[in-house]
Amino acid sequence: MQSLTLFARGFFDPHAAVPRLPVLEMMLARGDTRHLPDHDADGWLCERFGVKAEPDLPVAALTLFGSGIDPRQDFCLCADPVHLQVRHERLILAPARDFVLRDVESRKLADALDAHFLADGLRFIHVVAGRWCIRTEGFERLATQSPHAARGRDIDRLLPKGEDAGHWMRIATEAQMLLHAHPVNAAREERGDAPVNAIWLWGGGRLPRAEAPFDACIGADPVARALSTLSGAQAGNQLPDLTSALRAQPVQRLLACLAPGESDSAADALRMLDRNWIAQAWAALRAGLVQHLQLVCELPSGLLECNVSGRAAWRVWRRPRPLDTILQQPGSGL
Repeated sequence: MQSLTLFARGFFDPHAAVPRLPVLEMMLARGDTRHLPDHDADGWLCERFGVKAEPDLPVAALTLFGSGIDPRQDFCLCADPVHLQVRHERLILAPARDFVLRDVESRKLADALDAHFLADGLRFIHVVAGRWCIRTEGFERLATQSPHAARGRDIDRLLPKGEDAGHWMRIATEAQMLLHAHPVNAAREERGDAPVNAIWLWGGGRLPRAEAPFDACIGADPVARALSTLSGAQAGNQLPDLTSALRAQPVQRLLACLAPGESDSAADALRMLDRNWIAQAWAALRAGLVQHLQLVCELPSGLLECNVSGRAAWRVWRRPRPLDTILQQPGSGL
């Protein structure tokens, strides 16, 4: 196999300490590693598959298509559940990954929004607990910012812009009122959880065309699966044993999308990632089953990207360091 890319999303909890991860730390030391604070996972996927922003990346349409929901040629827009906090007279955004939102709660809130806005020609679709999408036939003259770009920041200058921004801001305001009065949020506040008090609109567009940087994609990431299918690559939901997959896959360029188990703690999920997937990929590189290994990890602060060739894997003089010390050097080649 010419190349293997491991794409890991959702493993790093912004509130949890990062444990020692010996294989990952060794890989980062011996490979060419960058911390990219201004990048996000969906943007990286779209860039690799040749999808450009017009003016937004069409993340909502890709999410629906990759989740088995045909968006047809409708305009689709992410309407992600978020928590807005007043801080020094400013509204600061926390996306759903920054707080616990149970699937049953998420579905109830999304269903309430769907029923409320149905007469306006909007369909609110629950995809996962942190991702809701809207389908509609108009009002697409809009430019938005991703939750990654807005996370922890004053949202005033990051709100949607464009000719149809006023329409969508009215929708967002009405959604805030509905969410504020919903029993799910009352129960969350009673037990001390942050309420879902707003939606964040972003990632609008129609289903795009895509280039084919990979021959096959395995894993359940909906955006990656959608892009792979649109590019003509093989796409499968299951994540088999990596070594067996590498021996069985008659492809040259494989994308493996990794996600933590629903019941795993952040530390356990990271240890599993290190012990299973990264260790097997590293062994495959050393054994010559793979000529080039790439790891892309979504972080709360951007992306961590590492590229390592079979020859670079033998840079034994490069000493591993704890991951948290690496992340203190944003933007630099390591």
